Amino acid sequence: MPSTRPTNGLTEGSLVGPMVRLAWPIVVIQLLQVTYNIADTFWLGALSSDAVGALSLAFPLIFFLISVGGGFTTAGSILVAQHTGAGGDEEANAIAGQTLSFVSIMAVGIAVVGYFLVDPMLGLLPADERTATHIVPMAADYMRVFFLGSPFLFGFFVFSALMQGYGETQPPMRIMAVSVLVNVVLDPLFIFGWGSIEGMGIEGAAIATVLSRGLATILGLYVIFGTDIGPQVELHHLRPNVDRIREIVTLGVPTAAEQSTSSMAMVVLTGMVATFPPAVVAAYGLGNRLSSLVFLPAMGLGQATNTMVGQNLGAKRADRAERAVRLAGGLVAGVMFAVALVAFFVPEPLVSVFLSADEPRVTETIKHGSDYLRNHGTHVRLHGRVAGHPRCVPRRG
Repeated sequence: MPSTRPTNGLTEGSLVGPMVRLAWPIVVIQLLQVTYNIADTFWLGALSSDAVGALSLAFPLIFFLISVGGGFTTAGSILVAQHTGAGGDEEANAIAGQTLSFVSIMAVGIAVVGYFLVDPMLGLLPADERTATHIVPMAADYMRVFFLGSPFLFGFFVFSALMQGYGETQPPMRIMAVSVLVNVVLDPLFIFGWGSIEGMGIEGAAIATVLSRGLATILGLYVIFGTDIGPQVELHHLRPNVDRIREIVTLGVPTAAEQSTSSMAMVVLTGMVATFPPAVVAAYGLGNRLSSLVFLPAMGLGQATNTMVGQNLGAKRADRAERAVRLAGGLVAGVMFAVALVAFFVPEPLVSVFLSADEPRVTETIKHGSDYLRNHGTHVRLHGRVAGHPRCVPRRG
């Protein structure tokens, strides 16, 4: 089935229009991605602040292992973009198939390793006595379920990355929206129970996430294999090809190393936070989730820039690729500065929305979470100014 070549003018004409059209669905995808965690946090906040604290411990450890595979999905996206820009549809299809099979095998390995390393990883955290008693066991329950279902998580990540590389960002956005709606419905059912469904607490939140991710992966695979949208992957493209896998690994290893280093910093910081009482741990998790919203425009523009740069390099338009990087840097600086002002001046209402359980520690948690957002808002405003500076843009040669 012939593919529908993207017609968004990524390699010709104005830069601003194509970048915005490419970026806004990615920003929405990132927003919906965070909505998964926010939905879990909202409903678990109605269960107990300890459950929110458990997510605070679990997420950085989960992200550390997942970031390894994330580097290779990014590599696949970049390579698909380059071959698409050069007019090599068949090579783009082959790279897409190799990325899908390679990352899928890696995802199964990460699921197995992650499942059996849950207790050792949590055991390395120098947790406060109350945190170790009340929060760590709940974090372990969440992580075990999540790791077992992590291949579904990678499945959608690969689909989304390949579509972005091809220049089609709206199909992943629509599928993610459906998946998030399913998660929002399943979360309270599985956490608290309803009718014949028994409440499972924090494990229920993990199960709801895995099931909704699974739906997204199934829909994504249908688009890749059953429609003419994006790369046209066929079964023979999934057979391992040493040369193409080497290409993916060569580009993916540095990206995976970069993401793993960043996530390791989160793990170290989480270990430090775990030495504090449960209210501080819960506040840290809430602050992290809310502050991550600030970076959504930056991440969306960054991924859109990857696609624009890849396709323009493939089309031998290096000058246009460099201009795209500079444009994205300026847009990121402005957007991050504006959004950070909100986090700095009105943190309390943002934090209190996610803590509705009637517990003595809620007031303390809101205070700590507000302090976190206010301090983080100052940092992000400075980061936004640096991000837009021309010296931060890589130079050719």
